[in-house]
Amino acid sequence: LRTLYYEKGQLDKAWCVCGVLHVMAQANEEERAFYQQGRGGPCRLPQASIDPAAWTEHLRHPMENPLVESIFDIILSVVVKAKTQPLKAFDLKRRDRKDPDSAKDPVAWMFGRVGAVLGIPLPELYVGERYKTGLEYILSDPAASVIGQNILTGRFTEPELVFLVAKHLTYYGGGRAMRVLEPSVAGLNSILLGAIKLIRPDTPVDPEAAGMVEAAVQALRAGLLPDQAARLAAAVNVFVASGAPVELEPWLRAIECTASRAGLLLCNDLESSVNMLNTQSTGISDAPLRAKVTDLKLYSISESFFELRRRLGLALKV
Repeated sequence: LRTLYYEKGQLDKAWCVCGVLHVMAQANEEERAFYQQGRGGPCRLPQASIDPAAWTEHLRHPMENPLVESIFDIILSVVVKAKTQPLKAFDLKRRDRKDPDSAKDPVAWMFGRVGAVLGIPLPELYVGERYKTGLEYILSDPAASVIGQNILTGRFTEPELVFLVAKHLTYYGGGRAMRVLEPSVAGLNSILLGAIKLIRPDTPVDPEAAGMVEAAVQALRAGLLPDQAARLAAAVNVFVASGAPVELEPWLRAIECTASRAGLLLCNDLESSVNMLNTQSTGISDAPLRAKVTDLKLYSISESFFELRRRLGLALKV
C-alpha cells in the first residue's frame, strides 16, 4: 500500500501507512523518516468542525448502534436528574473554573478547540493542580470535567493530551453520555430495558434484574415530558422491530473505538494514540487492548480516515 500510494502521488495516504508500519516495527529507514517528518511540529487542530453526517459516515464505529443512542438521547435528561448532584456538592473552586474560549491556560484552550472540532457541547471545566486527578468526569448538573495534577505536571506530550481530551469529550456526545452517568453494564442494560418496558409492558425481564428495571420504568414514567414520551415510543418501536438484543457490551466496545478514533484524528499521530491506549490498563468495555489497538491501526489506513483528514485540512499536501 505504501508503495502504491507513493507512486500515485497520494502522499497523505502513504504517510498514514508508514505510521502503521512504524508502530508495528516493520518500517524501513525511508518509511520511518517519512513518518517522523510528517509528525513534526505542534498539533494543528482544525478550524472546521465534523458535521453529524461525517460523524455517522466516517468516524463512528460501525457497531455503534444508533438505535440504542436515540433511546438514550431521549431519556438522558431524566437520568441526569437521577444520577447527578448540584455542583456545590463537589469540592470545586470557582477560581478554578476556566472558559476555554478565553482561558490563557493551554490545556483549557485545547479542551475548547477539540470540543469545537468534534461539535460536542462542552461541560463546565475546572483546572488546577489541587485536584489529585487526571481528566475526570464530575457527576454534576450542569455537567463538569476536571483537569488535575496528573495532566498538568507535563507527563504527556501535546499529541497525547489531544488524544485524551478528544476521547474524553466524545463520551459527552448525544446518547453516548449515558455511559458517563452509568458506568456499569448491568445499570445500562436496566436503563435500556426500562425504556423499552415503559412503552411495551409485556417485555420479558430476567428476574435478577427486575428490581433495577422497574426502578428505571418508574423514574422514566415520572420524569418524561409528553413530547419525550412520544419520541421514546417511536424510537423503542423501531429498536424492537430491528430485532437487536438488549445487550450493551458490543455497543460499549464500539463507542470506545469511536472515542479512540476521534483522538487519533485530532492528535494526528498514531504512535501517540497507541501509547495512550497502552497506558489505560482498563477501558469502558471488555474489549482486550490488542483489539482496540488493531481497530485504531486499521482505521488509520481507511478511506474514511483519509476523507476526514482531507475535509479538516490535516492531510499532507502533495
